Amino acid sequence: MRRDHTRAAAVLGFAAILVGGGCHLWEGRVRDQASFDHSCPVEQIQILAYTDDSMARSVRLDVCGATRTYRDVGGSEVFLWMDVTDNPAIRTPDE
Repeated sequence: MRRDHTRAAAVLGFAAILVGGGCHLWEGRVRDQASFDHSCPVEQIQILAYTDDSMARSVRLDVCGATRTYRDVGGSEVFLWMDVTDNPAIRTPDE
Protein backbone atom coordinates (compact mmCIF):
# COMPACT_ATOMS: atom_id res chain seq x y z
CA MET A 1 0.00 0.00 0.00
CA ARG A 2 2.80 2.41 0.89
CA ARG A 3 4.44 1.75 -2.47
CA ASP A 4 1.25 2.82 -4.28
CA HIS A 5 1.23 6.13 -2.36
CA THR A 6 4.88 6.76 -3.22
CA ARG A 7 4.23 6.10 -6.90
CA ALA A 8 1.13 8.32 -6.90
CA ALA A 9 3.09 11.14 -5.26
CA ALA A 10 5.84 10.84 -7.86
CA VAL A 11 3.33 10.94 -10.73
CA LEU A 12 1.56 13.96 -9.25
CA GLY A 13 4.87 15.75 -8.72
CA PHE A 14 5.90 15.14 -12.32
CA ALA A 15 2.51 16.36 -13.56
CA ALA A 16 2.87 19.54 -11.50
CA ILE A 17 6.25 20.21 -13.08
CA LEU A 18 4.82 19.74 -16.57
CA VAL A 19 1.80 21.94 -15.95
CA GLY A 20 3.59 24.58 -13.92
CA GLY A 21 6.54 24.86 -16.27
CA GLY A 22 4.53 24.49 -19.44
CA CYS A 23 3.43 28.09 -19.63
CA HIS A 24 6.88 29.23 -20.69
CA LEU A 25 8.24 25.98 -22.12
CA TRP A 26 7.17 27.00 -25.64
CA GLU A 27 9.42 30.07 -25.52
CA GLY A 28 12.59 28.00 -25.25
CA ARG A 29 11.40 25.57 -27.88
CA VAL A 30 10.63 28.23 -30.51
CA ARG A 31 13.96 29.94 -29.86
CA ASP A 32 15.79 26.60 -30.21
CA GLN A 33 14.00 25.89 -33.50
CA ALA A 34 14.81 29.33 -34.92
CA SER A 35 18.42 28.91 -33.81
CA PHE A 36 18.63 25.62 -35.69
CA ASP A 37 16.81 26.87 -38.79
CA HIS A 38 18.87 30.04 -39.21
CA SER A 39 22.24 29.10 -37.65
CA CYS A 40 21.82 31.87 -35.10
CA PRO A 41 22.92 31.49 -31.45
CA VAL A 42 19.88 31.19 -29.19
CA GLU A 43 21.24 34.10 -27.13
CA GLN A 44 20.69 36.35 -30.17
CA ILE A 45 17.01 35.43 -30.59
CA GLN A 46 14.36 37.57 -28.92
CA ILE A 47 10.61 37.13 -28.78
CA LEU A 48 9.03 40.34 -30.08
CA ALA A 49 5.33 39.40 -29.90
CA TYR A 50 3.03 36.37 -29.83
CA THR A 51 -0.62 35.48 -30.11
CA ASP A 52 -2.23 34.22 -26.94
CA ASP A 53 -3.83 31.18 -28.54
CA SER A 54 -2.30 28.02 -27.08
CA MET A 55 -3.80 25.84 -29.84
CA ALA A 56 -2.36 27.86 -32.75
CA ARG A 57 0.27 30.19 -31.33
CA SER A 58 2.20 32.48 -33.69
CA VAL A 59 5.40 34.16 -32.55
CA ARG A 60 7.31 37.06 -34.08
CA LEU A 61 11.05 36.77 -33.39
CA ASP A 62 14.18 38.80 -33.91
CA VAL A 63 16.61 36.16 -35.23
CA CYS A 64 20.08 37.67 -35.47
CA GLY A 65 18.56 40.96 -36.66
CA ALA A 66 15.98 39.49 -39.05
CA THR A 67 12.28 39.44 -38.14
CA ARG A 68 10.80 35.96 -38.56
CA THR A 69 7.34 34.56 -37.76
CA TYR A 70 6.93 31.03 -36.37
CA ARG A 71 3.76 29.02 -35.89
CA ASP A 72 3.20 26.15 -33.48
CA VAL A 73 1.57 23.43 -35.57
CA GLY A 74 1.69 20.86 -32.78
CA GLY A 75 -1.33 21.98 -30.72
CA SER A 76 -1.48 22.71 -27.01
CA GLU A 77 0.77 19.92 -25.70
CA VAL A 78 3.31 19.29 -28.46
CA PHE A 79 5.51 22.12 -29.66
CA LEU A 80 6.29 21.76 -33.35
CA TRP A 81 7.47 25.11 -34.69
CA MET A 82 7.49 26.09 -38.36
CA ASP A 83 8.90 29.26 -39.91
CA VAL A 84 5.92 30.82 -41.72
CA THR A 85 7.43 34.24 -42.41
CA ASP A 86 6.70 34.07 -46.13
CA ASN A 87 3.19 32.62 -45.79
CA PRO A 88 0.60 35.43 -45.99
CA ALA A 89 -2.23 33.11 -44.88
CA ILE A 90 -0.85 32.86 -41.32
CA ARG A 91 -2.17 35.29 -38.70
CA THR A 92 0.77 37.15 -37.20
CA PRO A 93 1.04 38.34 -33.58
CA ASP A 94 0.21 41.97 -34.42
CA GLU A 95 -2.97 41.28 -36.43
